[in-house]
Amino acid sequence: MKTYLVTLLAVSAAFAPGRLSAQVNLVQNGSFEVNYSFSDWTLSYGSLVNLGGLGSGVQCADGYNAVGLGWQSTLYQDVPTVVGQQYDFSFYMADWYTDFVHANVVSLNPSFGSTSLGTVSFSGAGKTYQNMGWEEFDYTVTATSTSTQITFYNPGVYPSDTRWPMIDDVWLTTVPEPSVSMLLFLSGAVVLSRCRRTSRMQRTP
Repeated sequence: MKTYLVTLLAVSAAFAPGRLSAQVNLVQNGSFEVNYSFSDWTLSYGSLVNLGGLGSGVQCADGYNAVGLGWQSTLYQDVPTVVGQQYDFSFYMADWYTDFVHANVVSLNPSFGSTSLGTVSFSGAGKTYQNMGWEEFDYTVTATSTSTQITFYNPGVYPSDTRWPMIDDVWLTTVPEPSVSMLLFLSGAVVLSRCRRTSRMQRTP
């Protein structure tokens, strides 16, 4: 019975929402680890800084590198999507500046295709290179085309030269269909019911 339960949990993990090892990240170089750069991404305007690299001493959300967007800079990547499919879109954000982390607030405007996801902010107060305080932002989005552009825009807030919003660990994964989730739920209920029934039978003299 234990083997049966473990098998079910393994199958559930393969289909459950969230960033699990069985899921495929549709974003290429989402953690900016390829040559410690923004390879596979396009900087359409402005400036960008690569944060870290192996041995830099700067804490990243994932791996050893992240990127920061300069004033009014735009970074994007086109990813293949399925019309009508829901996706889980997430990324981590922090603040940065040369030599230390400023005690200010940085902002980003993320977008999924033509859909603006609003403005997100992060405060660098009390943060250091060793404790950047990376914060995760997570959205459920729906594709309207076979190719969708993921965009990060730094709106730029005065004083712009001290505000570098950092981005790392960008993910886009499909959300399981409701029928799959329901099947897993029902399967789990059946297994638990059998476990309880077997346990009662074993205790019965």
